Amino acid sequence: MTNMFKIVSSAFLILILFSCNDKNRIIDENTIIESRVWNRTKVYDFTFNVSDTTTEHNIYFNIRKSMEYPYQNLFILYAIEDESGNLLNSFQKDILLFDNAGKPFGNNNSLLGITFGDEYYSYHLLTQYQFPKVGKYKISFCQQMRDKEQLEGVLSVGAAVIK
Repeated sequence: MTNMFKIVSSAFLILILFSCNDKNRIIDENTIIESRVWNRTKVYDFTFNVSDTTTEHNIYFNIRKSMEYPYQNLFILYAIEDESGNLLNSFQKDILLFDNAGKPFGNNNSLLGITFGDEYYSYHLLTQYQFPKVGKYKISFCQQMRDKEQLEGVLSVGAAVIK
């Protein structure tokens, strides 16, 4: 075997090991927006099951945007409901996507931190959140950008809930 083959094989093995599912991840799901436009009336829902009410959870909002995304921030409204439809938590959140120098905030989930135009980030919404009972829950997101019925440059929206 050549050294180059060993290096590529080792890198591939490491990538596979780090991409395995995390047992603490209850959900990490994203919905692709084929049109690359997030309409104000479109709500994205993500359903998940909670089996442990004694554990604190961290809840994240995921977004993948293109270079065409025109703003430094994103206003979203999120809501968490139980399986009966009872609203447990809701808040309008201003998510800063970039600092003043243009460096992205959030946890970049690209390979080795290298992006090729489109960027995927995860933003912390709630820390140490405890669900009141075992069961099915839904988190939903809608964009709340002022005077923007159609928000261009959004490729996907998602949610992550981690124990």
